[in-house]
Amino acid sequence: MSRKTAVLQGLKAQIQRLERFESLQGRTHAVLPFGVPEVDACWPDGFPIAALHEVSGAPTAAGFTAATAFTAALGARLKRNVLWCTTGHELYAPGLAGLGLPPSRLLIATARTEADVLAVMEEGLRHTSLACVVGEITKLDLTTSRRLQLASEKSGVMCVSLRKPHRDIEPTAATSRWRIAPMSAAAHVIPQAGRARWQVELLRARSGHTGSWNIEAPNAQGYLGFSSQLADRSTGEAFRPAHRLAG
Repeated sequence: MSRKTAVLQGLKAQIQRLERFESLQGRTHAVLPFGVPEVDACWPDGFPIAALHEVSGAPTAAGFTAATAFTAALGARLKRNVLWCTTGHELYAPGLAGLGLPPSRLLIATARTEADVLAVMEEGLRHTSLACVVGEITKLDLTTSRRLQLASEKSGVMCVSLRKPHRDIEPTAATSRWRIAPMSAAAHVIPQAGRARWQVELLRARSGHTGSWNIEAPNAQGYLGFSSQLADRSTGEAFRPAHRLAG
């Protein structure tokens, strides 16, 4: 049995167990508010859940960490299980919990290649017990992105393409495209010092308009925010090894 087949079979078994114990009643509405009026105003009907969204960071390790935190916060606010597909990026469970995404709602599928990551993402999008499917990838072509977009529309499960640092981001069918950059190079902080500050750019918004904001990183409920007293801290502490639930 190939590793790809084993990962997919293990994923199906875990999701089937979740589906036996979870009801689809109370499922999240079709749009997801950010809780920041300036950001929410970009969409006349709200930020769509049943869609493919792209998130990338500044071309640095700190930029990818900030993009990862932003993505985790999106999944956290959906209040259901999140499938995270990766080729080996290690996530720090307490840090994710601090963004509102506890380990009990996180499934991690580790694949050998990015092609396998995309296959697992497509499989995950078929299962409506999930709230969100995240895939860490470097490149995404238009044809594959269309398949992900259509699968998300059909199931109502959000799909997020978390783009690894790469010089060029090619055109895709994504409904929105985000770029997240930390505004501080600080490596360590005391938790009481406050939330990190990011530059959040919405580079594409289908049926909406784009924008750029300097805002605080997500709080314990996964919400971004503005504050009159912003203190710098690093998001780097949020991503250390977590227990792997799949793969």
